[in-house]
Amino acid sequence: MPRSLKGRLIATYLFLILVSVGGMAGWIAPQLRRSIEEKTEHELEIEAHLAAIVLREAIEKESEGKAQPADLTQTLESYAKAFNSQLRITVLNADLAILSSTDAQVRAGHEDRHPEILAALQGREKHDIRLDEYSGQERIFTAAPVVEGEKVIGFVQLSYPAAPMWLEISRAWLTLFGMIGIVIFGTLGASLWLARQITAPLEELTALTQQLAAGDLSRRAPLRGPQEVQRLAQAFNEMSERLERLMQRQRDFVANAAHELRSPLTSMRLRLDLILNQIQEDPQVQRQYLEQLLEEIERLRKTSDQLLMLSSVDEGNRIPPEVIDLSPLLYELSDEMAPLFHARRHQFTVEVPPHLPTVRVNPEQVRIIVRNLLDNAAKYTQPGGFIELRAEAEGRQVVISVRDNGPGISEETLPHIFDRFYRGDKSRSRTAESGSGLGLSLVKELVVLNQGTIEVQTAPGKGSTFMVRFPIWEKRA
Repeated sequence: MPRSLKGRLIATYLFLILVSVGGMAGWIAPQLRRSIEEKTEHELEIEAHLAAIVLREAIEKESEGKAQPADLTQTLESYAKAFNSQLRITVLNADLAILSSTDAQVRAGHEDRHPEILAALQGREKHDIRLDEYSGQERIFTAAPVVEGEKVIGFVQLSYPAAPMWLEISRAWLTLFGMIGIVIFGTLGASLWLARQITAPLEELTALTQQLAAGDLSRRAPLRGPQEVQRLAQAFNEMSERLERLMQRQRDFVANAAHELRSPLTSMRLRLDLILNQIQEDPQVQRQYLEQLLEEIERLRKTSDQLLMLSSVDEGNRIPPEVIDLSPLLYELSDEMAPLFHARRHQFTVEVPPHLPTVRVNPEQVRIIVRNLLDNAAKYTQPGGFIELRAEAEGRQVVISVRDNGPGISEETLPHIFDRFYRGDKSRSRTAESGSGLGLSLVKELVVLNQGTIEVQTAPGKGSTFMVRFPIWEKRA
């Protein structure tokens, strides 16, 4: 069996066509030969019966001695010439003795007891194909009785060369096997074409896969060939596009993460150098720098936590969700965040009912979502401003909203607020207040991971409202 798919397809097609056509030919060829033989023999038998009728009077006269032997011979020759020059007619009497024949080699008076004569004697029809004892050629023989009333007065034996029959059979077989050859070659051509239609896109897809493995992620497979191959090519293209986006996202992620970590580390190193080498005698300045170091460390901790969480989301490490009521979680989180808002002199209000319809989410991830939204609101709301946490059921969804009266988000910034490492305010210094640009990106990833949606309503100078929607859990029967 060939190792290639193309070779196997062609070999399979040829095997099937050879078995089917060969089996059909093996059945048809004998049937065709038998049909031609029976047609020839039947025609010869009819001719024998006609000859017996036509020659009855001449045979009767010969049997009664009323005619000369030459008269019977002339009658036979005239009859034979009227039909076929190759036809041999031999007349026998009731005792199976030869009376006359159109062939001069056949001796009169000789007894003939061949199978066709004996069959005619018994009132049956029979033919026989054998080598003629006079000419040495293969001939077809048959015989018919000559009847006068109810009495058999003789027999007529007809023979004809078998060569024309074999020639007709050979021509029929040649036509049959010629058609079979045409079918086989046509099938071979169709098999080659079909195998190429199937294997050419697969070979091209294999080459593209090798290029993809070598690092060329821009390659795409053309959509051609059978539907199954096209679906495979489409799946390959989707995989390539996804892999290309993922690799680009990973490169950007690594580059941005390295940049985000390098900046606070550089700042921390400079402050430590100052503390060690220049301001050892000034405790107040040392304390100021140490507090700034603590802020940088806290920023690094938050950034590291967010990076780890995003990496876990990208790798598909999903924690099984739970069916919960979000009200207790939101109350707990508001108590946890209240000191932060109090320290920043924010007016913080909570509008959450005692109970909400249950949703199927990961509680810890929802906690991270709401905490980051509240932290983001606190970060961009001036002291004395207000922040509101609200939750309610709307239709078949539970909506959690975080509203503030901060500066809002500009139209240029709004499309990018969920991009990783994006900062809308480029003027902010890299402090704990400015953030890493990962908080809202992490929020979006976790919302989607929990089958939810997030939207923003904002206007410059009028604050922002982030709304997270989770579908209400409906227990399936």
